[in-house]
Amino acid sequence: MPDYYVLSCDYPYNDIGGTIDVDDGIEIPGIRSWRIGRRFTVPVPNPIVLDATPTGGYDGPPMEMFRGRLLLMTERLVKALREAGVDNVDTYPAVLRNTETGQTYAYVAVNLIGLVAAADLGKSDVTVHDEMPLLDASFESLALREGAPKGTLLFRLAENNSTILVHAKVRDHILASGITTMKFIEPKNWVHV
Repeated sequence: MPDYYVLSCDYPYNDIGGTIDVDDGIEIPGIRSWRIGRRFTVPVPNPIVLDATPTGGYDGPPMEMFRGRLLLMTERLVKALREAGVDNVDTYPAVLRNTETGQTYAYVAVNLIGLVAAADLGKSDVTVHDEMPLLDASFESLALREGAPKGTLLFRLAENNSTILVHAKVRDHILASGITTMKFIEPKNWVHV
């Protein structure tokens, strides 16, 4: 059993392939990116309001976690992370608004602080796009360097900053708290191209 897993969440779909799309293209003056692991020094809207548009007749709730330009999580997922000891997240109230029904869903925009260079590039199946294995390397399989995360419970991978890894202890707590909508992928099976 690995010490770390890639944290993921599938989009919810109905039986004909309909889902709900989140428009997270919001721009906040002074914030270059939510993926670089730095604290914000400018005010953030309270709440951050984002449109969620159903497609294909989908009428269910949005996903537990959305990894787009913003990292969005349900309040219960953030609560479970904090209960498990995760302390490197800054959170901001967010609301998803269904563009068809007007229904709103309370979420949390999460700024995950810190990037960890943890990939073992010699053992990973990786493509480095600009000769620097930083931020946007593509993985067909990820191997972590022995001891590289140094016990960090939740982090963005410095070599591909849209990849989020979670310690097995945190995964176990999320599952024990009754959240069944998350996926925990062994790094060797992680594909992000």
